[in-house]
Amino acid sequence: MEAARKLALALAENRLHRELKNFTRPKLLILDEVGYLALEPTQAALLFQVIAQRYDTGGSVVLTSNKPFAEWAHVFAGDAVMAGAALDRLLHKATVVNIRGDSYRLRERRRAGAKCDSLGGATDPLLTNPAPAAKPQPKD
Repeated sequence: MEAARKLALALAENRLHRELKNFTRPKLLILDEVGYLALEPTQAALLFQVIAQRYDTGGSVVLTSNKPFAEWAHVFAGDAVMAGAALDRLLHKATVVNIRGDSYRLRERRRAGAKCDSLGGATDPLLTNPAPAAKPQPKD
């Protein structure tokens, strides 16, 4: 995750305070694909720090993830306590939008594959054996 990498670099270069302001100052922070790549413990702690500061200051966060809440300990470097604390702050006043089904990328690839198939092209195993749809998240 790019944000966590930037924060870890700022920590190493002794400019974390300035970088944290870059993440807490905007009215809206968008964190895309959280959990796509595993975070190291330092990165997870820094991401939690941003989430906690934004929660304390009332800053809005739009966050996308392909991980269900039950797997967020893995997102936070195996730290279930930190993951729970982050989710607590993120979900307290949140609206959760759970999107099921194929991503727009896979749909576009299927359309392109259908065009190739009609022209006698090779079939793509990803198009014929799609990944299962995401499981719905339980509601509180």
